[in-house]
Amino acid sequence: MLMFISTLTGAQNDIINKYSYEIKTKSYNLSEYHRALYIIARILKPEIVIETGVFEGHSSLALLLALKENNKGHLHSIDLPSPKLPPGKESGWIVPEHLRKRWDLRLGKSSDLLPDLLKEVREVDIFLHDSEHSYENMHWEYKTAWRYIRKGGLLLRVMILARTMHSETLQNTFQRTNITC
Repeated sequence: MLMFISTLTGAQNDIINKYSYEIKTKSYNLSEYHRALYIIARILKPEIVIETGVFEGHSSLALLLALKENNKGHLHSIDLPSPKLPPGKESGWIVPEHLRKRWDLRLGKSSDLLPDLLKEVREVDIFLHDSEHSYENMHWEYKTAWRYIRKGGLLLRVMILARTMHSETLQNTFQRTNITC
């Protein structure tokens, strides 16, 4: 994970280790992937983060914890609520109330909500795709978000599920390099 985050952010290992320790001491039991999101957001200190796909809210929680520690930034999330959520729970239910002031959660399809959100924010520091993982949806989200990602910004996707869209497709579609996680 150290090399990946260092390559992605340009940060030295001591900074990465500092934030890694920081997130491990919090009372949240986050996966390595979610800890990596936290560390990336702590290092880059983004103003605007957009994520598509929330489900229970683990990625949202990691990002919001980082934004709180940074004392800056806002997370805009789009989620089509899943029937697989625990009974009586809503999208993002694990995010505690005290972190929600930096969070704009919009419920619906990304194809309906993302274009207007991008026009509102005008520029994105980090875009995280974790919604419907069909080739068509992934390609549409990337293509739609790409022109709003600031120079030096990130387009991230969930690693395991992202294998349905190969890196060559991204390289042929977009001119800038992107690194996926």
